[in-house]
Amino acid sequence: MQTSDMTALQLEGIGYSSINTAFKKKVVFSVGYYAGFFSEINNMILAMIYCLKNNLKFTLNSKNSAIFGDKGWEEYFEPFTEEAAKPIPQKINFRITTNYKFRLKDLLRINLYKIQNDVNYLTFDIWDKFYDESWHHACDKQLSKERIDIINHIWKYTPETKSIIDNKIKLLNLPDKYDALHIRGGDKLLEAPSLYRPEDLIETLFHKSELKDIFIFCDDYSAYEYFVKNYKNYKFYTLCTPDERGYDNEKFQNEKFSMRRNKIINLLTDIEICKNANFFVGSEQANTDYFLSWIMNPQDFILLPWYTEKFYSNKEKYFSKINY
Repeated sequence: MQTSDMTALQLEGIGYSSINTAFKKKVVFSVGYYAGFFSEINNMILAMIYCLKNNLKFTLNSKNSAIFGDKGWEEYFEPFTEEAAKPIPQKINFRITTNYKFRLKDLLRINLYKIQNDVNYLTFDIWDKFYDESWHHACDKQLSKERIDIINHIWKYTPETKSIIDNKIKLLNLPDKYDALHIRGGDKLLEAPSLYRPEDLIETLFHKSELKDIFIFCDDYSAYEYFVKNYKNYKFYTLCTPDERGYDNEKFQNEKFSMRRNKIINLLTDIEICKNANFFVGSEQANTDYFLSWIMNPQDFILLPWYTEKFYSNKEKYFSKINY
């Protein structure tokens, strides 16, 4: 299957440099090896914007990663750019800043890889060039044209992936109109100062919508059970299974790929369901919710703040019919 490259992306309207200007330098960016799925994807999107603005050719390194497996990006999606001909050892293409102190032997391996593969930059070379500045604006409710154009270009499921997702959605038997919320548990507690409670999210939703059908996007089945038990007048739906008791990325990375793949497909299905909801409630604590905020209309979602105290101290702001 032929792949399109970033020149095609420029021709589709994103171009920050002349479409007649050849790329000056090449970046090989690793995705799928380190963090959760949407931490990997969101940062890749921001890296692509950086590359376009600086006329850098974006090349993907995704094969044999925990998320994408042997097929790399094409495990779930249609190709959008070339894959690195020679995979990069994970230990020399970290998601780190350029201030990181490599060992001498690693520096030699890095420089050898760059020379042999005609590469100018690896992931760590550009990480601190886009990361802080881009995420500083990640909460903006005004949809970024750069982000949405890139997502529209890269987010194209393979026929097999689309078929599986469509079947999973069909089996849920969702009504035409429903709301959705995402409650994150598991290892997110190691990162966030405190997590939102189920009642925080659904209480917010009740001030935004009057629908009685709610899809629960969660990684802990006990959250779904909580809603079913305590809100009898509502009908709840979920893809979460009874054996799921909180996502743990370290545990995920060590599972068989068949299990990892099924979880990723479920995650992609969650995203498709949430983005088509009448209203979605999530939080700034989850990369999945950031991604949804990038592709949804601002009036159709709200993200509660990273710090729960900010929510608790001014609930009226988040309960308002106006989506701040």
